[in-house]
Amino acid sequence: MYWKIVRINGDGSLRLIYNGVSTTPSNEDLVNSHAIGMSPFNKKVDDPKYTGYTYDNGTDSFAKREVDTWYKNTLGSSGYDSSVIEGKFCSDSSGYKSSNEYDLPASSSCTYSAYGERLGGRLKNTPTDNKPTLMCPETDETYGGSYRLKAGLITADELVLAGENIFVEGNGYLNTSLYLYWTMTPGEIYRCQFAYVFEEYNIILHLNGVTDMFAVRPVINVIADNGFTSGDGTSSNPYVIK
Repeated sequence: MYWKIVRINGDGSLRLIYNGVSTTPSNEDLVNSHAIGMSPFNKKVDDPKYTGYTYDNGTDSFAKREVDTWYKNTLGSSGYDSSVIEGKFCSDSSGYKSSNEYDLPASSSCTYSAYGERLGGRLKNTPTDNKPTLMCPETDETYGGSYRLKAGLITADELVLAGENIFVEGNGYLNTSLYLYWTMTPGEIYRCQFAYVFEEYNIILHLNGVTDMFAVRPVINVIADNGFTSGDGTSSNPYVIK
């Protein structure tokens, strides 16, 4: 398996995002892409709770089931499991309110703070307007929130820190495929009825309905106390952890 480094965590562990089975993921077929498969984020769209990585205080989203099943059948059943730690993941369902309260033009929508406050929204399409965070805001909702998991998904904030910008073409470091893939960051409820979660498409950070089929790209956190056994971090000679 090949991975890209997202960041170094505060505890010194490495946050990695899945990048396929070769150093050059394919844009032609899913099996050889940077994703483990395709899944809706959830099967229903008509309630804000379906934007959550879990909802109803513990029901798993379809995206979480996809990630958990993949981890159990791969890293979880291998010797690498001991190197993967339970890391912090965030499905930020805080700040849910109508878009006009955020001074966004789609006044018929309901928006989360990730979209309405931090990451620009529809009126602020320049990187300097973004204020991404690696902290997980507290939420009063019964869905989303902060998790400690062996594997999860990337957040929209992490993608912005890697060079993305909402609705604006960029050249982010993590852009490697034409396959759209899910984040775990709620975005808005279009017309206050249809749940939307952020996803990344090639060079644009975007919003889409949770029942749509998009790629799933797991994120893990690993300890590398003994360093890398080989490699220099380039695509032709990647770091190796054993």
